[in-house]
Amino acid sequence: MTFLKMLESIRTPFWDQVAAAVTLLGEETFFMLVGLALVWCFDKRWGFRLLFVGLTGTVLNQLLKAVFLIPRPWVIDPEFTIVETARAGATGYSFPSGHTQSAACVLGMLALMSARSDENLSLRSAEVARQFAELNVSAERSLAELDDALAKAAGAAQSEEDYLARVEAALNKAMTLEGRTVSWKETNDEGRTLACAVELEPFGAFPRFVRTVYHLAIDEGAMEGEDLLFDAGYIGEL
Repeated sequence: MTFLKMLESIRTPFWDQVAAAVTLLGEETFFMLVGLALVWCFDKRWGFRLLFVGLTGTVLNQLLKAVFLIPRPWVIDPEFTIVETARAGATGYSFPSGHTQSAACVLGMLALMSARSDENLSLRSAEVARQFAELNVSAERSLAELDDALAKAAGAAQSEEDYLARVEAALNKAMTLEGRTVSWKETNDEGRTLACAVELEPFGAFPRFVRTVYHLAIDEGAMEGEDLLFDAGYIGEL
């Protein structure tokens, strides 16, 4: 009671209204509205979980009130004044607080949802990063093979046309030569594709090519039914 009386001594009409507004966040109506909003607009599983936790907590709260049987402060001390706007909802026993229980259920479940979402985002991001790293390693191997083929073609060629013809003949089946551009794709089993392209320098020049495209894409078929947490469509072009 000492702490409550200290709060009573600094009460003002303004802060009474603020406290009354905050108290609404602990009403059963609030957690039911939040739960239904989750069910209809976001995620049914989390919405039902919130409703279940809120309703279970409300029942448990009433059982604990019946166990502790602690009256309201103004019943214990008639000199303690209540905010009259709160009197209608302040029925029964006082401990444990129903508003505190409801607010804890709602905010706790929302915090858990946020944590799970952050965890899923981190895991998915790490998985995409791992796949991109694997595709990058594969692309570097292909670049090394291409550079070796270019070196051999440059050593045997007599002219620019002869050089390009030898390069085209030496390319593996995954690579194509259009003009002076060699392009190919690295693909993994998850449907992600790393598009690569290099521009060949003139015959006899070194370095023998300049990388022009380095683009990570996701096959639309692989995306079906998959809740991507970030846009991995474009990683970069060099």
